[in-house]
Order: sequence, then C-alpha cells, then structure tokens
Amino acid sequence: MKKIEFEISPYLGKKLKILLIMKLTFLLTVVCFLQTSATAYSQATKFSFEMKNQRIQDVLREIEKNSDFRFFYQREQVDVEQIVTMNVTDKTVEEILPELFEEQEVVFDVRQDNLILIKPAQGAIESSTEFYAQQQQKSVSGKVTDSGGQPLPGVTVVVKGTTQGAVTNADGNYTVTNVPNDAILQFSFVGMKAQEIEVGNQTSINITMEEDAIGIEEVVAIGYGTVKKSDLTGAVSSVSRRDLGDRLVSNLGSLIQGKAAGVDVSRGQIRIRGLTSFYDDSPLIVIDGFIGGNLGTVNPNDIENIEILKDASSTAIYGSKGANGVILITTRKGVLGRVKFNVDYKEGFSDIPKKLDVMNADQLTDYAIEFLEDASIAVHPAWLSGETRVDRTDWQNEVFRTGHERELNMNFSGGSEKATYFLSLGYHHSENQTFVDYATNNLFLRSKNDFDIKDWLRIGNNIALSFNSNGGDASGNLDWLITDEPYLPAWNADGTPYINNTDRSDPFYFGNLTLRTPLYAHSEDTGLNYQVGLYTEVEPVKGLIYRAQVNASGYYGKGQSWHESWWAEDRTYPSQLSKNFIYAITPIFEQFITYKNAIGKHDFSVMAGNLWSSYSKGGNMGIFGQDIDVAILNVTTAGTQLVIRDDIWKAASLAYFGRVNYQFNNKYLLTANFRADASAKFAPANRWATFPSVSLAWKMHEETFIKNLNIFDQLKMRAGTGTSGSDNIGEFRYLSRVWTRNVYVPFGDAGTRALGATVLNNSSKDIRWETTKTTSVGADMAFLNYSLTFSADYYHKETYDILYEIPQPISMGYGSNRTSGNAVVNAASMENKGIELQIGYRSKIGQVNYWVDANYTNNKNNVISLGEGSYIDGINRTEIGYPLGYFYGYVADGIFMTQTELDAANNAAKAKGWPTYQDNVTRAGDVRFKDIDGDGRVTDEDRTYLGTPHPKHLYGLNLNLDYKGFDMNVQLQGIGGTKIYSQSYSYLRGGQQLSNQLAYVIDRWKSEAEPGNGIVPRIAMGDPARNNRFSTLLLDNGNYLKIRQISLGYTMPGDFSNKIGIDKIRTYVSADNYFTFSKTKWIYDPEVGGSNMKRGGEWLSRPRPKLLMFGVQISL
Repeated sequence: MKKIEFEISPYLGKKLKILLIMKLTFLLTVVCFLQTSATAYSQATKFSFEMKNQRIQDVLREIEKNSDFRFFYQREQVDVEQIVTMNVTDKTVEEILPELFEEQEVVFDVRQDNLILIKPAQGAIESSTEFYAQQQQKSVSGKVTDSGGQPLPGVTVVVKGTTQGAVTNADGNYTVTNVPNDAILQFSFVGMKAQEIEVGNQTSINITMEEDAIGIEEVVAIGYGTVKKSDLTGAVSSVSRRDLGDRLVSNLGSLIQGKAAGVDVSRGQIRIRGLTSFYDDSPLIVIDGFIGGNLGTVNPNDIENIEILKDASSTAIYGSKGANGVILITTRKGVLGRVKFNVDYKEGFSDIPKKLDVMNADQLTDYAIEFLEDASIAVHPAWLSGETRVDRTDWQNEVFRTGHERELNMNFSGGSEKATYFLSLGYHHSENQTFVDYATNNLFLRSKNDFDIKDWLRIGNNIALSFNSNGGDASGNLDWLITDEPYLPAWNADGTPYINNTDRSDPFYFGNLTLRTPLYAHSEDTGLNYQVGLYTEVEPVKGLIYRAQVNASGYYGKGQSWHESWWAEDRTYPSQLSKNFIYAITPIFEQFITYKNAIGKHDFSVMAGNLWSSYSKGGNMGIFGQDIDVAILNVTTAGTQLVIRDDIWKAASLAYFGRVNYQFNNKYLLTANFRADASAKFAPANRWATFPSVSLAWKMHEETFIKNLNIFDQLKMRAGTGTSGSDNIGEFRYLSRVWTRNVYVPFGDAGTRALGATVLNNSSKDIRWETTKTTSVGADMAFLNYSLTFSADYYHKETYDILYEIPQPISMGYGSNRTSGNAVVNAASMENKGIELQIGYRSKIGQVNYWVDANYTNNKNNVISLGEGSYIDGINRTEIGYPLGYFYGYVADGIFMTQTELDAANNAAKAKGWPTYQDNVTRAGDVRFKDIDGDGRVTDEDRTYLGTPHPKHLYGLNLNLDYKGFDMNVQLQGIGGTKIYSQSYSYLRGGQQLSNQLAYVIDRWKSEAEPGNGIVPRIAMGDPARNNRFSTLLLDNGNYLKIRQISLGYTMPGDFSNKIGIDKIRTYVSADNYFTFSKTKWIYDPEVGGSNMKRGGEWLSRPRPKLLMFGVQISL
C-alpha cells in the first residue's frame, strides 16, 4: 500500500518559524493586511527568475519564497521530482504553472486565500483507478457546530486509537490527513457530549455537538476520587477555566470571588459558609489531589477547574482539615493528540480607583486658626499672612502614579495513548501605584506528566515551582497624604524633598516624611515555593485500583529591610538593618484503594486509605543591626547586633479514611464517609478523633410520574449530615511555654544578674479537637432542555469545643511582649445558618449566544456558648446570642447644637442623681450619645451592639456573550449587611489635631450660628469630651457592589490565522476593578479584611488598583 500525503513545501516551514517570532504588532498587521488584500493578490503578483535543471519542487519553493502563495499536492499524484528548466520574465503564477507542468496532466485551483491546489486532471484520475483502489487512506474535512448552528472552535478531532488529529479553527473547520477507511473519528469539547463517527467512504463529515446538560455528566473532583456531577450527593460548587475570564490576579480568593454561593472573600482571605472558628478558619487547599498544597506554586493561568466542598458530607473525608471547607484545584494537563503550544500575553496599566476629598489650603487655614484659638494658643503670623491660603501641592497626585503590569504565560501539551505531558511557564510583573520604585516579579514553572507503563500500571509526576522577587523603596503611610498641608511645596528647586525644621509653631515647619521615606528606607525579599508530587496506580483486576502518592511542598525565603541615618521631627534616626530567613517543608504520603462495579441496577464503589506525615518542619530566624554601613548591608558591621528571632516548629499527623458510594437504578444515591485523625498538636490522650458523614440523593426526574410532567430535565433532592474537625491552633499549645530572652534574676547583695526564665502560659493539657457538625439539604433543577438551571441549599453548621484564649489577670505574670499568656480552652460553640441560591441560563438571540450565572448567599452567625461571660477585645465583643466579634460601642445621637440643649440634658441627669449627662467637659458642639440603659447618664454600660463586620449577604453575577468572532464577559460581586470601622477617624476626621483633614470636617459645628450639618462635632485639641470614642460615628456602611471585570475579545477568522500556521489568534481588552458602588465615602476601598474576631477595621489600606489590560492569545 502506498502512502498518500499532502506536503507543504519545506521552505514554508522556515517561513512560518520566522513569522512566529516576530513582534505581536507586526503579526497582527500582517493578518489584517492578508484579510483585505488576498482577493487581488494572485492576479497582481508577477515573477522573474531563471532556473536550470532544477526539480519542480525547487521552482515551487522559489515562488513561495518571493510571495505568500502556498502549494498543496500529493506526491503520489504529482511528480514534483521532475527536472525542468524555467526562464520566467514578468509572469503571473497562472502563467507559470501550466508551463511548469506541461508534461503532466494536472490542474490548478488558485483560491482567494493564496492556496494553490495541484491535482491530477480528470483523465489522469480515471487512468489511475487501480492506484486508488489500492490506497486506503485519505483526508477528512468538515465543520463542527453547536445545537444553534454556530461554529465551535477548539474541538479536538482525533483518529481513535492514535495521536493523529486536528483542532477546529475559529470557524469550526477541521482537516485530518491520512485517515484509513475503517477509522473512527472522536470529537470532544468541554461542556459538550463526546461523539464517535465511523469514516467509511466519507471525506467530508460535518457534525453538531450537543451540550452536556450544563456539565451534568461532567466529572467533579470530590476528594480521593471523582464522581459525575449528576451523581453528587453533597454541596459542591464548581468554577471552570472559562468562568475565570481574562483577569490578572495574584491569589486564589480573587479568582473565585463572586463565582460560587457560600464563599466569602475579603482581601484574599476565604471563608466558606460563615465562620467556623474564633481564629483562623481558612479552608483546606488540595492541589491535583495533594492535600495541603502550596498555593504559592500555582499560576492562575494553569488552573483548569476549582471545586469547593462546602458541607460535611463532602468535607468529612478530609477529617481534621475539613471543618472550614475544602477547595480542590485541578491544574491543566496534557491530552491525547498532537503537540499544542499556547501563548497568552497581556500588558496594561494600574491606578488607584479613586482619590479622597481633603480640605484645600484656604479651608485648612480657617480650620487651623479656629483650632488654635479654641485651644488658647497664639496664632502664628504666617497663618494670617495669606501664604497658607495658596494651594501648592496635591499630595495624592504627588504620590500616586500609574503602575505597569505585564504577564506572559506559555504552555506545551500533548500526548499519546501511553503518555501525556504538560509544561508551562509564567511570568508576572507588577509595579506599585505610587512614585515609589517598588515592584514584584513572579516566575512560575509546572511540569505534569502521566505514563501508562502497562495496561495495569500508571505513574506520573507533578512538579511546580515559583520564584518571587519583591523590592524597592519603602513607601510612607497613606494617612500622610491626607494630613500633609496643601500649601506646602513638595520639592525644592534642586529636586530634593522640601523640609523645614526651624520652628515647630511655624505652619511651614515640615518633615516631609511622605517623600523622604522612600529616599532612605528600602526593602527586598526573595522566595522559592515548591511542590513535588509523584504517584503510581496499579489496577490488578478491572475495577480495582491501588494508588500511592507522595507530595513534598514548602518554601524558602529571605528578606531584608534597611534605612539610612536621617532626620525627622527634631530627631536623628540611626541607620538600621533587619534580615529574616524562613523555611518550611511538609512531606505527606497517602495511599488508597478503590473498587468500582455495577451489578444489574446496583452501582457501587468502595474506597479506603490512609495518610502519614511525620517530618514536617520549618523555622524563622531574624537578625538586627543598628549603626550599619549601608554600602555593605552586613549585620556584623553594626555597632549594635541582635538576634531578634530564632524559631523552629515540627508537626506530624496520621489518618485513616474511607468512603462508600451506592446507587440503585440510577435514582437513589448514598454516600458515606469516615475518617479517623491523629494530631501531635494535642496531648497524647486527646490526639485521635473520628469524623463520619452520610448523604442521600434522589434523582426524581428519573421517576415516571415526574417525566410525565414534561417540566424537569433534572430534579434532584439532596440531604446530608456529618462532622469534620480542625487542629489549626498552633504547635504544642497543650504544653507550658517558657521565655528566656532578656530575663534575668538578681542574686546577692550586689544584685549579680543571672539568666532566668518566665512562664508565658500555663499548660492546657485537656484541649481537644474543634468539631463542626453540618446538616444540609438541597435541590438541583434544570428546565428547557437544560438551558435553565437552579440550585438551592439550606445549611446549619455548628462548631463546638472551639478553642479560644481566656484573658488572664495581669497579676499572674503570664505573657510577654510577643504573646498574651492567655489560657487556651475548649469553651465555646457557634453556629451558622444560611441559604444558597445559584441560577444559570443560556440561550441565543439571533447569532448572539449568551449565558448568565448568578448566585446569592444569606448567612447568619451566632455564638451559642462561651464558657464564662462575654469577651471584649477593644471595640469588638463576643457574647452569646450575637455574631462573633460584633462592633460594640456608643450610639451617636447628633450634636448638642446649643448650650440650652446641653443644659436641659444635664438638668435631666441631675434629677436622677447624676452630676452631668455626659462628661463634665462636654460643651455645645460636642457629640450627644444615647443613654441606652435609661439611667439618665451616658456611661460604659450604654455601649451596645452597633453592627457586624461579617456580611450577611453575598452575591455575584457573571454574564458572557459571543457573536461570531467577538466575545464579552462581565463579572459583578457584592456584599451587604456589614459595617466598616474607620480606624483613622480620630486622626483624619476627628478634629483633634492640627493637620489637614478629610473634607468631612468642613461641615463641622463652629458656633450656634454656624451649627454645621448636625453630625460633625466642633474642633477640640486632644478631644477632651471624647467625641472620638468608639461610636456609630466611626462606622461606615460596608455594603458594596463591584464590577470586577469587563472584557471584550475578538478571535480572528480561522482562514486567516491558518495562513500563517496558527490555529487561533484572539486579542482582548480587560478593565478590572474599575467601578465600585458604595455609600462609603471616606476610605479608598470598602472591601476590608481582618481576623474573625476583629474584622472590618480600615486604616486607609492601600486600595486594590483598577487595571486596564490589553492581551493576545495564540494557539499553535
């Protein structure tokens, strides 16, 4: 049998290679030029050359070399090895080809896209009947569309049992060469049902792919295994690669924010279904099946799917790690087929989302004079000269700049029946949005390979590394931007920062820390994250699989910060250097065996395994030097040297786990999980704990009485209950801790000092696991041929035996400057109740395809037991019947607008036996606080519940549109029912110090004749009446709606990208974080973070920048 093949002239390959390494701008220009000029090209281009005794193939190369023509032919049909002599002068290709092939019976098909097909004439085909009868291979072409008739780009078309295949272009077209008549073509695409077509005598195969019921048959990771989405019995949310969009993000939280019900993300911190612990309740991260994966190694561009396990029936399989929810990350991998190369490059700009409104020079001068006169301080003549009423510097404009963002991602993938591979490389560069020269650089590398050694043996590796480098000049506090006076110049004429240290009473006295800090203070950090995973799978008999996997993840980093000797505020600061070194390694070995089988109507699987980790360890060391040589940056050159930290830690764990999945008649499903965990964080008697769970599901749409309704495509009811645990409390908290640094004991009359020790905290040998019990019911529905989907869940999550620190009396002497010394006990319990709703709809209007996904969560958090009494930590209070760490303070009730109003309040207080209603220094113009307990006077007992920093409402919406080659994505996210504590209130709005303030104070009370807006109190140096005590005045509405992303993309038509050997070219523009709707006016960003017990505090944190990105994606 002769082999028939199409051959592209060898020179073309070289030409393509050159084109691929050209700059992107040139590439797009070439594509656009080809698109507009192809029609007339063949008629306009003429050639002149002389070639003696050359092959026809060489002549074709010469034409390709000097034009954009490409020739296609089959060697068995066309003799390109024939020797010819050509003398061509000013001829077109239509004139040259007949002369070139004058001794052969061939015809030429010159197409508008500059492709020329050379094939035998009809007579030659008829005379070659015997040849074609012998040959058994051919090319098969066709088009792939969706159910609406729209082309599907990116569909994989493979000859079954081989690696031979193709990928559809932007128009849905494909061509597979060398296809045997007895071959079967496999068509596959994410979200579509796979199809197999027998080739037979067909040379053109067009197919329509059907949606896979919105992923209803999609395989979902559930922990130590997978299950079809339609067979889920627990609460699991999925975020696919398509859902992630074109955003440039640096953390997992930003990727999933607003995309899954029940998930609360703030400043990168993730909480699932409310609060589980008083302290850290971050979810467990599992990367490609490896528990406790290092997120620092994950390039967001490498993520294929994210599964979020939310209820105990799903998380119990992870036992001690699952109480806070589990996030399973699946990275991309190689697939069967030819080598694929993808490039995604984006570049853009970042800015702060907004500026704050501050007083101008004229307003500040009035404020200053009023401030000094109220404090009976002589007003400096400069305040009266008019010089301070001139605006010279907008400090926010002076400091904030446009940052530069850049990201490049590349990956290779492919594979055969015996091996698949995936290799990716990513680079991200980000600059500070200030004038400070500070930037971060991240480099990612991942290699993921799978090998089928035998039919019964499979092995693989997953290696990921990331290198991070951050450094530059240190920036000052953002509050300096607000308090710096606008009448001051920023720079001297020689380009140095303006300073004036002559007279502190002079308004022009100025240390200029805002601009000077970066000139003297610097920092740099480097770090290496790594995760190395190896696995093997053995299948001795069908359905029985043993898997063993080992994973080692960790981090090594070092950093240093230093500042030169400099003057500020009448003081000279000596040069200083701090260095820090940190490392960690966590190896984990896991093994489990799974057996699956189906007997009649019974379908079941059983899994059992164990986890072992015994060598986890890490450390942190810090050294410090003062009066250093900044040219050397070596602590040994310092006049003062200290080791400020030298910590080490170790950890170990052991676990056994198992699961049973059972399904009867594809209608009734049962899942049962069990896990037993041991943790070295507890005393030996309390190390073991067990965590069972069970869940049920009923596929009601499989019942005849539901089918007869002709309403539901899917109707599934789910219910589950179970427990999971947490040991996230730090190491060896059950033991007493002793501190020896700088602890000395005097001996003898001379008081000779000897090294001593002090007890930081007493032992807590009885502490045990925190345990979370979750009960959840839910329903999944689909209508209109799966175009409309809806899911609803109700959950009740109770955590008991919560570990928290009970404050100890100072007289006991526990603690140090680094730790409180409080006792750790299992004394509290807390519950979260909530509902989750998720709805999706996909359809089309004409040629516009669209799909919308929306989600909503309502969560109510309450503390239900707390040991003894309540717990107050500053402005946050935790007590039974209220949310954890709620805001606790006074209720502001306006202003005492007149002296008469104040006298009336004081007289009413005196009638009840009090000297005054509030403090005896309260004056007209001060804040009036509510007497909550009604005793006639405002005291500490009048503090009350002011709101919660934890949102009650979470919601998100994602909209996708595509029209021909255009696509659009919009992502919205918001929260409600929350408050923000403005920690900078007294400093920037409180009117208690002589510096610039936010424009909020313009509407202050000045006198009974100028009472202001009735909210902002009078100016008072030092705040003698305590107007700035924690009250509702210091709380802002924390609700917001953000348009996280708007992106618009365009995919070039396949005919044009294919001309230069490229499967796909897509360009796009993306606007991230550009629009925020919030009633919060006096901070940069209403999205704030914080720990569980002290969330919601905001001190002008650096806002998340808004990004405008331009990108291109190329697939080969």
